[in-house]
Amino acid sequence: MRNFRVIPYYEGAVVRYSCELCKYLQDYVGCVVVATAATLGEDLATEDRAIHQLKETLKSVYGIDVCNYRELVG
Repeated sequence: MRNFRVIPYYEGAVVRYSCELCKYLQDYVGCVVVATAATLGEDLATEDRAIHQLKETLKSVYGIDVCNYRELVG
């Protein structure tokens, strides 16, 4: 657990980004996940297809790269 940092979903920047992301993603939980990565300025590893379809937008708007498991370990 020392390798993980818990970011509250109700943190101001996460909520703000989540609301913005609703225009791109229909899944609010997915919005929170992406918003958390954007808030931290971290790239995101996910298998969510809807998020992968937004790779270019997420890179240009929020500055985060999205990868899947194979890209991460390959």
